[in-house]
Amino acid sequence: MSTIEEELRLLAAAAKPLQQATDEANAAIQAANAGIAANAPGIEIWLRDREGRRLLLSNSDGGYGDCLGIDKVKNAWQVVGRACHVTMVGDDIGAGDFVGESYPLAEASRETRLEAAALLPELIRALTRECHRLLQISQRAAEKVP
Repeated sequence: MSTIEEELRLLAAAAKPLQQATDEANAAIQAANAGIAANAPGIEIWLRDREGRRLLLSNSDGGYGDCLGIDKVKNAWQVVGRACHVTMVGDDIGAGDFVGESYPLAEASRETRLEAAALLPELIRALTRECHRLLQISQRAAEKVP
């Protein structure tokens, strides 16, 4: 039988790398939010999978999951999560309708922040693509003006 001291030693060995990973995830979220604020694109966007559906983070539970996006919350454009229904089409799991409002990713659960931090580069790339797409629309519209 193990002693409490042994169990606490094992806990410390497991908790330290988790704390480091969480610190790194929090720093990535803060950097993304600072970059979004500095560039001020003012565009709501949600990370999507290859089929164009909103990407569902893997920590879904009980028929609900979280999507990752950029939205204006608390008077600031920032990286956010938003709960959504989980849909099933055959063996394929996807994000359905939104449930509730967007929330700052910085305030999400540790599990959500850890998973989402790895997806931030793709989210920023998606935002950049959307900026280019909207700029092209604006330019085409300007060409039609007599």
